[in-house]
Amino acid sequence: MKFIQKPFKYSAFLFLFLLSSVSFAQSVDEEMALDFMSDHDYDKAAIIYEKLFNKDPQQNIYTNYLLCLTELKEFDKAEKVIKKEIKRNPDNPIYSVDLGYLYKEQNQPDKANLQYDKVIKSLPANQVIINTVANSFYGKHETDYALQTYLQGKKLLNNTYAFHFETAEIYSAKQDNTKMIDEYLDYSEENPDIVKTVQGNLQTKFANDPTGEKYDLLRTMLLRRIQKSPDKIVYSDMLIWMFIQQKDFDGALVQAKALDKRFKEDGVRIVQLGDVAASNGDYDVAVKCYQYVVSKGPEFLYYITARVDLLNALSKKITKDDNYTQKDLTDLEKDYYAAFNELGKNTSTASLLKGMAHFEAFYLNKIDTAQKLLQEVVDMPGLMPQFIGECKLELGDILLFKGDIWESTLLYSQVSLDFKQDPLGQEAKFRNAKWYFYKGDFIYAQAMLDILKASTSDLISNDAIDMSLLISDNMGPDSTNDELTL
Repeated sequence: MKFIQKPFKYSAFLFLFLLSSVSFAQSVDEEMALDFMSDHDYDKAAIIYEKLFNKDPQQNIYTNYLLCLTELKEFDKAEKVIKKEIKRNPDNPIYSVDLGYLYKEQNQPDKANLQYDKVIKSLPANQVIINTVANSFYGKHETDYALQTYLQGKKLLNNTYAFHFETAEIYSAKQDNTKMIDEYLDYSEENPDIVKTVQGNLQTKFANDPTGEKYDLLRTMLLRRIQKSPDKIVYSDMLIWMFIQQKDFDGALVQAKALDKRFKEDGVRIVQLGDVAASNGDYDVAVKCYQYVVSKGPEFLYYITARVDLLNALSKKITKDDNYTQKDLTDLEKDYYAAFNELGKNTSTASLLKGMAHFEAFYLNKIDTAQKLLQEVVDMPGLMPQFIGECKLELGDILLFKGDIWESTLLYSQVSLDFKQDPLGQEAKFRNAKWYFYKGDFIYAQAMLDILKASTSDLISNDAIDMSLLISDNMGPDSTNDELTL
């Protein structure tokens, strides 16, 4: 039995060896042909590709061989190659597209168009094939025929798949912005779940629009659709998004309020808009948003959220430009106390306590009041650790302002240890480094700053680098450290 098995094993091994040798030789030939093509030596590349094509007509070999023949103006030979593939693959229309393109390369546009028309007329009701043919046209810069392919595809598939994204892309390439937007809006109406994707695409398309013409066109088209179909909420949502992109938060608020009233909503959309406006520094609109939701009354779900956010926005609005009066500050303090009397001091109002503590310490100089408020928050159960860490940093700043330097650095160190790999911990470490810097302990400060150079926060990293360089530049052998101690 052993004698019988050995020849079989050797034969199998020999077969595999020969197969791998053939594969290796083919890959070497392909690599050589590609090198010739990259050097525009199409003659030599074509010879290799012809041999490979006759042996194994893979798609990439066919494509490169056809390119070589076209570059060499060997159109008759190229036509034979294409027709051979058409015969071998009668159900794949892309070879027929290649044939039409070959005619165009020979300056025979009528013959090319006839061939292209034939391809589109013979399209099957198959989404994959329709996409493949359209992509083949598009890759050859035949955008009109790619568009015709998709339009024919819509008919064949009875709009079960309407190729909205694909046709929008083509209209964009043709700079037909009206039809491009129409396709995106039609798709948004049919599939509201993909609105975010549509918005992302539009944002990309409108990136280079210095005059705002595309956004103006979008606004006009949206308003027409809203007028025609007021119950289609997707268009109003899109209009709000458009106003936000243009930083027109007043315009967004008008639309958001209209939706809130029409559909008897609970104000969540307007609270979200207020948050966006506040994060962009438009506190006037943010205040209007929160006031609108507060005016709905305490029975509404977002009343407390809006009440808290309103005071935080008012505080930032009053203090951002340093042109406030003492009355502004006193009135705001009264509003804070009124809110606490109504809502209490709890996890829902913790951010309000934090905001009021900052206000009391740095605008009304009521350090002890601010310290007490923040300590209440830090000791409050049920809050997120991240938020407690932020409050500890704020408390550290207040204690430092008060002159209690050791307690402040202790708090910074606690946060630094609790959030080692988090930007919050890195911020705490940076504040500690600054504390040592101003204390005059430059060596220890620089050691901490050198660690912070690798911070995941670009802002902290850059600040650490700048301060470390300041220390290095003024602590050389010839330096007296005078610049650091001024």
